[in-house]
Amino acid sequence: MPRRSSVTPEDRFLRANLNDPDNQAALLRAYLDLKQTVEELSVKLARANEELSQREAGQAEAARQAREAGRQELAAKDARLERMGQAMRLARWAAEWAAKGGSFLVGARHDLGQVVTVAASSAENCQQVRYDKTSDTWIIVWGDDRPETVIAVSPPKAAAEPPPVPRRRRTSAGG
Repeated sequence: MPRRSSVTPEDRFLRANLNDPDNQAALLRAYLDLKQTVEELSVKLARANEELSQREAGQAEAARQAREAGRQELAAKDARLERMGQAMRLARWAAEWAAKGGSFLVGARHDLGQVVTVAASSAENCQQVRYDKTSDTWIIVWGDDRPETVIAVSPPKAAAEPPPVPRRRRTSAGG
């Protein structure tokens, strides 16, 4: 029985070709080209990963800025709504005093319609509208260099003096 060799004819062919100096040089060139291609691909992959991470960071930052802008817009709307609510309270307060015959001082004398107009237009542009209980006045805070606008009531003269209480005479019982 012939002995089988573990070396196949293809392996012998490869060994013979590997021993050839021209083939060795060609294989070395192919190896170096492949190595350079791998390095270039590694650099491209690193750049692509860097660009992807920068893009993701940019998207995350844009989303954060959008959320922050949304929060600021919502806060501005809430503040405006609060000022408008205070302006409505101011108008209600003025209507109560006007029903009692009072007029209003806002630098000069104003009637109810003028006070409501001042309150409504100021609530859009001011920083704050607030009520001061101690002096029974409304204050419009502007937030810039303008002085605060104070709305005070000038009560009617009749309200300053209490009306006289009518007295009844007693009638005698029996007679």
